[in-house]
Amino acid sequence: MVWISQQITDNHKLTYIEELLRYLKGTTLSGVCGDAKTVEKFAKAYAQRHAAQVHTHMVMESYFCPKYKKPSGVEGMIRQSITEDVQLVAQFLAGFSEEAFGSSIDPVSQISVAEKTIRTGNLYLWIVNNMPVSMANIAHSNQTRPAMLSIAGPPLHLSMHFTP
Repeated sequence: MVWISQQITDNHKLTYIEELLRYLKGTTLSGVCGDAKTVEKFAKAYAQRHAAQVHTHMVMESYFCPKYKKPSGVEGMIRQSITEDVQLVAQFLAGFSEEAFGSSIDPVSQISVAEKTIRTGNLYLWIVNNMPVSMANIAHSNQTRPAMLSIAGPPLHLSMHFTP
């Protein structure tokens, strides 16, 4: 996660990014996530130094939630995804990508990602009237808070992945 306060000016953000890149010298990253503008600046600078290509994916938005409050008066229920959900999950993934980047992606291209994500056991679907309407991928959790990825919602933050 790359995070720089919004109160820091763009010139100073570049300075901090350069310092971080110096600190990470010799470290190979497979990706980074955070605020879209900050991540884009970091990813471009990292990719240039490591002769890598940048692939943008909408996957994570960070926020702090000190107290979990169960929803009341909300229709539906949550259930863990199963192998039979692969096509649906691939459609959701393609839909997220389309919303984030404005270009249509064939859900078939997302089948392997959907299978892998379901196999983790951390992907959950929200079901309303027997119809899955959204999904959430829990990255990890502890007693006080889970970390979620791929939550249905507006595309506010991006994750950048690198390939050599």
